[in-house]
Amino acid sequence: MRILVTDGMDKGAIEKVRAMGHELVEQFYEPDELGKALRDFDVAIIRSKTKLRAKQIDEAKGSRFKCVIRAGVGLDNIDVQYAKDNGIEVKNTPKSPSESVAELAMAHMFSCARYISIAGHSMREGKWEKKAYGKGIELTGKTLGIVGFGRIAGEAAAKAADEAVKTVVEAAKPVVEAAKPAVKGKNSRKKHSRK
Repeated sequence: MRILVTDGMDKGAIEKVRAMGHELVEQFYEPDELGKALRDFDVAIIRSKTKLRAKQIDEAKGSRFKCVIRAGVGLDNIDVQYAKDNGIEVKNTPKSPSESVAELAMAHMFSCARYISIAGHSMREGKWEKKAYGKGIELTGKTLGIVGFGRIAGEAAAKAADEAVKTVVEAAKPVVEAAKPAVKGKNSRKKHSRK
């Protein structure tokens, strides 16, 4: 199988795919070149930079190109229904970014609570405003509200629980119940109530 990777990919994953006997080409194509290039591949693995729209699909259809895989959750950069209507399978990797996105969410919470971004900016201007930005708040003991409770929210709730942050979830009961076991085992320190 000949596979195009347009927006980069983990080196370990690339090695695994090649070890399976597939030809893998790492190459970004501008939108006006992408459709024609896809004709020479069976599969394309894309991330958010590459856009697969009707124009590119029209240029690629009728060729060996039969599948596009979005390395990530969102499919907003692919005309999904148009691709399917033209015999191109569309896949994504919904579990892959959950941990990273949850970590980023926690990092932003810490940054906001402790004024890290604005303090860093003022320091680059040569200012040391310790008193202005040293009055941040602690997340411990605070309540985090989560609306919806998918994979990423479950990871974020587990990370918040590790920091002794009470978590309130607003979601359909079956979704919350299904997510609880994944959250429960994540807590690496003390057990905290997530009620």
